[in-house]
Amino acid sequence: GVLVNSIAPGSISHEGGSWERFQRDQPREVVDEFIKNNLPMGKFGDPEPLGDLVAFLASERASLISGACIVIDGGQSHSMI
Repeated sequence: GVLVNSIAPGSISHEGGSWERFQRDQPREVVDEFIKNNLPMGKFGDPEPLGDLVAFLASERASLISGACIVIDGGQSHSMI
């Protein structure tokens, strides 16, 4: 059968991405303040865990996971509540 899932990433910094530009273009104090106020784990996320999750969801080991939205944001969405 067809399994359909989604991934909801948080602030992921990667080469050429908007968060990389933000970190490069803003004064260090602005970046530090953003991280302090918005990223509970104290850093931007890396893309590798997203790839790991995609690989897992595409594997046979995830054969019972369907209709899920998996949040991978280092607690960022919980800090907004």
